[in-house]
Amino acid sequence: MATLPDDPALPQLHPGSWPASRFLAWLGGTGRMLRQAPLRFLLLCLLPMLVEALLQWGIPVAGVVASKLLVPLVSAACLIATDQRARNGRFSPMAACRRLLELRARWWWISLLSAAIFAWQLIVACAVAGPDAMHGLLTADPAGIARFSRATIAFVLAAGVLPGMLLLTALPRIVLDGWPAGAALRENARWVRSAWKPAGIYFIVSTALVAGFVLLPWLLLMLLPFGYMGYWIYRDVAEHVAAR
Repeated sequence: MATLPDDPALPQLHPGSWPASRFLAWLGGTGRMLRQAPLRFLLLCLLPMLVEALLQWGIPVAGVVASKLLVPLVSAACLIATDQRARNGRFSPMAACRRLLELRARWWWISLLSAAIFAWQLIVACAVAGPDAMHGLLTADPAGIARFSRATIAFVLAAGVLPGMLLLTALPRIVLDGWPAGAALRENARWVRSAWKPAGIYFIVSTALVAGFVLLPWLLLMLLPFGYMGYWIYRDVAEHVAAR
């Protein structure tokens, strides 16, 4: 079972109390987990991207809206499967789907909070490239997207990391622990204040990878496994809060 190293100096979410070295603990936990089943974890993180691509390119216009509502649920199932593998040493797709069905009362919150990231990216797109470019992004219209330079696309995609930081532990709390959305968001905000040093490193690296893979596609090979670090950040927060 993959775990993070103990750090008794971090029992509470006090502002600025988490040292920058926690980033290395998250990175180590991610690396140890991925080494246990690298191919399966790679396929698991590709699944939401595949579903999104099929919806957006298979259903004109409405596919983008549908993807922003459905893909977060696919990602939630992948998160459940990741948690099962990390804690129990095995993947169980059916158990993950059953758990997701049990959470159907919270599907709206899962989709809405995730869609908020895309909404922010649309606002950024409109600000830097105009409403026509924003419309192209909203409808996945190739002509509209062609209005973006590669640098602008990189900037718009990377802009999503900022609101994503406000949901980094909130979504796992909702999906894995069944927390109400309000309580999960408040804890996430407290974590950002407490862990601004390691969280700042995570933010900088995430932003660089998201922007960079648009210009250097091979960086996607680093971005995909790096995405699992969010799970270990959640584990770190949950375990230290439980230890209070």
